[in-house]
Amino acid sequence: MKIIAARHCQTDWNAQNRVQGIIDTELNEEGWRQAEELAEKVGGERVDRVVSSTLMRAVQTAWIVAHRIRAPLTVDDRLRECSFGSLDGLHFTEFGLRCGPTNMSIWHDVLASDFTSFGGDKGTDVFVRQKALLDELKAAHEAETVMVIGHGRSLRTLL
Repeated sequence: MKIIAARHCQTDWNAQNRVQGIIDTELNEEGWRQAEELAEKVGGERVDRVVSSTLMRAVQTAWIVAHRIRAPLTVDDRLRECSFGSLDGLHFTEFGLRCGPTNMSIWHDVLASDFTSFGGDKGTDVFVRQKALLDELKAAHEAETVMVIGHGRSLRTLL
C-alpha cells in the first residue's frame, strides 16, 4: 500500500497560532483555497481512496480532494488530532507557559508527549490508534494508494 499523508488546510485558529487539538474548527477562506490547490497537486497521482479524520477541518479538506480526484472518502475517528485537554484552544504562547519547561522540551518528541495531566492524550496512545487504522487499511487495500488526511501533531506521531 502506498500512503500519501496530508495535514488539513488552514483554519482561523491556525492563522491565530492557537492550539486546536480536538476542538472542531472549520477551514477559513485560505484553507478552502489550499484544499483546492492540494487536490490539483494530488490529481496527477493515482489515489484509490481518501481517509480522513472526523474533525471538520480535515473532513472539509478531504472532501475537496476526494471530490476533485473522484476517489471514495471515508472518515475514521482514529485519525483525530491529539487532545491537549484543557490546553486546547490556547494561543501557543499561553500553551507553552502552562505546559512548563519539561513538556515544552519534549514538544517535538511526539511519542514522549503526555497531556493526560491536562485531560488530554499520551503520544503513544495517539500512535497506537493511528497504527491500528493503517494496519487495517494495509490488510484491506494492499495494492492501492490511500491518501490520509489528518492533523499536524497526530500525523507526526504516526510518521
